[in-house]
Order: sequence, then C-alpha cells, then structure tokens
Amino acid sequence: MILITVPAFQNLFSLHDIQLKHFRRYNYKSLYHVLDQAGYKIID
Repeated sequence: MILITVPAFQNLFSLHDIQLKHFRRYNYKSLYHVLDQAGYKIID
C-alpha cells in the first residue's frame, strides 16, 4: 500500500512549480487514470 501526494489543480500552475521542477498538476480523475494505466489498484 502506498500514499501518494501530488501538486493539484492545473489552473494553479505557476513559477513556483517550475522552480520545484513540477511538470504538471493533477486532479483526482487525471491521477486515477495515470495510476490505473500503470497497473495500480485504487482502493481509496
């Protein structure tokens, strides 16, 4: 079991993200899709 935290809400993308080397932000649906495609089973 793993807990994942990611930058959220693409509309908040800013210079701060660039400085931290974030390439994107996620919402629940987009993160779920990425994890599902990678073969992870989402339980909660």
